[in-house]
Amino acid sequence: MLTFQNVSIRQQDTLILENISFTIQPGELAAIHCGVISREIIFGLISQEIKTYTGNIDHASTLSLFSIRDGLYDRLTIEEYLRFTKRLYDSADSVDSVMQQLQLTTYRKQRLHRLNRSLVRRTQYAALLLQDRDLYVFEEPDQDVDQETRHLLRDTLQTLMSRQKAVLVLTSNIESALFMTSTVISDRSSSLAPVRCGTGRYS
Repeated sequence: MLTFQNVSIRQQDTLILENISFTIQPGELAAIHCGVISREIIFGLISQEIKTYTGNIDHASTLSLFSIRDGLYDRLTIEEYLRFTKRLYDSADSVDSVMQQLQLTTYRKQRLHRLNRSLVRRTQYAALLLQDRDLYVFEEPDQDVDQETRHLLRDTLQTLMSRQKAVLVLTSNIESALFMTSTVISDRSSSLAPVRCGTGRYS
């Protein structure tokens, strides 16, 4: 679960975020559509890199973060990286089945530094499925990827929901937000206001 209750941040004399309140329960997926600065601040609050704020933030005991700035162990192959992740998190999931789900089997012996952006992202999604955390937070997870990878991402998010994980996507692209979920928390003026969107609509 993830809860923001009246969370605000002020930098010098400027109010950057004002009274943000929302809750994401286990088995729910929501997207926050916001500007780059708001996105980075919210990500920093959840990761606890930003510690100065007013209000209350509460999240599940185990947390997995996907950042657009994340790197990989470039000299490893896809299979080596995923097997390393499986051991690190003591995952019960099969590496072979995860690679198949993300359509990585054909590329399993390729080294990460030789992959294009879409295959790197697929590998990162696969690694997240091996982590078994309570809360997953994604920052611009479909940025600069091909359409097939976007669909695989959406399938990954659905898998996490089916496992009763709480899932949050942070994006500055409203089309991406609505592609992944009908529950969008929208940036309105200087603050964030939760709104529920019907499938394929934004209001």
